[in-house]
Amino acid sequence: MKRLMTAAMVALMPLISMGQKATIENPTWTKRSVHSASIAIEKVETTPKTTTLYFKCWHGYAEGTMRIAKDSYILADGKKLMLTKADGVPLNSFFKSNAEGFTRTFSLTFPAVNKTTQYIDFIESDCPTCFQFIGVPVTEAADKKNKEIRKQADDMVDRITSMADDGKPLEQNQLMLGTTTIKGKIIGFKKELFDGAEVSVKSYINNPLTRTQNTFATDLKSDGTFELVLPLTSKKESVLFRVNPLYSGLILVGIGETEEFIVDLDRLGDYRYVNPNKYMYFDGANAEFNNALVRYEEIDQIDHDKEEELMKSQDPEKFKNGIIALTNEQKAKIDATEMPERVRQYMKHNLDLEVVRALARAPMDFQMSYIREAMESGTSPNEIEYKSPDFSLDYFKQYSKIDVNDPQNLYNNNIGEINMYARYSLDSYVGSRRVLEFFKKAKEDGWMNPEYEKAIEILTNRETTENYPISEEDNTTIDSSWTGIHTDFARIITGKESGMLFDMMKCNDICETLREKKLIPESDIAELEKLGSPVYAQFARQENAKIMAEKEAERKRGGYYKHVEGESVADSILVELVKGHEGKAVYIDVWATWCGPCRSAMQQLEPYIDGLIEKGVDFVYVTDDSSDEKEYKKIAANSKGTHHKISEANMGMLKAKFGFGGIPAYILIDRKGFVHETPTWFMGPQWLESKLKEME
Repeated sequence: MKRLMTAAMVALMPLISMGQKATIENPTWTKRSVHSASIAIEKVETTPKTTTLYFKCWHGYAEGTMRIAKDSYILADGKKLMLTKADGVPLNSFFKSNAEGFTRTFSLTFPAVNKTTQYIDFIESDCPTCFQFIGVPVTEAADKKNKEIRKQADDMVDRITSMADDGKPLEQNQLMLGTTTIKGKIIGFKKELFDGAEVSVKSYINNPLTRTQNTFATDLKSDGTFELVLPLTSKKESVLFRVNPLYSGLILVGIGETEEFIVDLDRLGDYRYVNPNKYMYFDGANAEFNNALVRYEEIDQIDHDKEEELMKSQDPEKFKNGIIALTNEQKAKIDATEMPERVRQYMKHNLDLEVVRALARAPMDFQMSYIREAMESGTSPNEIEYKSPDFSLDYFKQYSKIDVNDPQNLYNNNIGEINMYARYSLDSYVGSRRVLEFFKKAKEDGWMNPEYEKAIEILTNRETTENYPISEEDNTTIDSSWTGIHTDFARIITGKESGMLFDMMKCNDICETLREKKLIPESDIAELEKLGSPVYAQFARQENAKIMAEKEAERKRGGYYKHVEGESVADSILVELVKGHEGKAVYIDVWATWCGPCRSAMQQLEPYIDGLIEKGVDFVYVTDDSSDEKEYKKIAANSKGTHHKISEANMGMLKAKFGFGGIPAYILIDRKGFVHETPTWFMGPQWLESKLKEME
């Protein structure tokens, strides 16, 4: 009897072993690869002794090659299991796919995984160019779960891509305060896929009421989801939205609406080397619009290489005509492309605003183009002399070709710059940074308001009379005239007398104090209430409330504007910048190598630096990775002070902390370590000396 039982058990053993064998056909997974070949796992087979992966690879051309590393491994429950056997493929040497259809099949075998293991990761060695398959199921339950997720994703993509154009025009826009929400889901997300790269969710909003850019960020959860709530100043607007390192582009959002961003890494395969637009979709209130923007994001932009060629002419009229021609080329492409009608209207409207941008920035861009060309020919920056061409009043009247007061301009994420371009244009038209020259130019060309004569008199006396007394009344006169001359110039070049552009210019001037975290006086808010929309005054009160809350929080923590390491990233950055300067007044200059006004300000301050250092001022210069490394090192070596280069992300947080919309920007810290002033333009050496006296 005993012998019969033993024989029966021996006979059953193969059946038991077979029962422990599991095979998953066509498993789902997320791949990361830098190879030109396409490669897939067709089958996973597990037994009590082995785990075998069956691969298929193929190339789109006859000469394609591939390699499998001999130190490949799988990760199972955090345990590394090394490759033990390869069939149908050489190891550590490049091979070609078979000639028939350029395909090749092979298998790789590894030690057995635990009975409880649900997923494994295949890692083709730890080299930076090796490929990976993440989240490969090894049980039927895990595979079923993955396929359910896959089907949900496919159904969602099918629904989104089948949306039909309803033919509706672009909705009428208006100023409004509120919030919008952007949610997201990265299908197939695993942190291992990104190999240490920064994975972040950010949005950048250009606020037209303050003419600043604000950054908003949120964390990505472990399951690849996120939610970002953004403040808006108009019913609908486009914002720059980024999911690093996967996506960056403009999307349309609206107050009280929700957009959902979906990235399908399972389909994307290699997020660095495949056109990602095919695997990225938007759902939500503006899904149809945003999916069209993703597909045609480049079509509503002027060809900037051709724009650069036009700059080299240094001829304003030739440049203007060339930019208009480039714009018309893009409009023709838009008309020839099948897309929703409202997207077509949006893109063509953006191109009209692109003309304004290009023409207004041309004087500054001409100079930078000239400098770049000179440096490429080997000329030292210190040897470059540039004389700007004359930009006539007629040149800037191109503004009148579009309606600058059209509320549809609010759709454009650069609407806040339209009024800034009006200021740029006046700077370029005058050809000087000296305030007196602005009034003289207006008087010379016959469009100056007689009320500005008093400002000319005061400014002339200041320049010609030593120790000329500066009264509060004189400062008020100059400030009023300075605002007035910009408004008058805007009227001339736009052909308009009033409207949204002019309201925004006034709002920008009044909200200037917000840049320095200072309250807007009630008297100024009363002026905002007289404008064409109640939003201006509502916004001012809203921002005042935020500043008051921040100040109260600063007081409660035992200091006012005293920055402590660890309080926030921006605070920690600032603490690091002022290390070694304890007991000194610190003048922090936020600049960049590509910023002409920044470098001009540095040159203007240079003759005064030695005297200011003797009075106890330390100079600290900070830029970010957008600055050219070679040029940065050259400037740092030839200037007095301490230089720091930080990441663009950290620079964004520093700017957000102090409300810097651009550069140059400055932070003046007193001897006790408190922030005293944060001007967003170059104030000059005399201003700095007066502030030093205030801080004593």
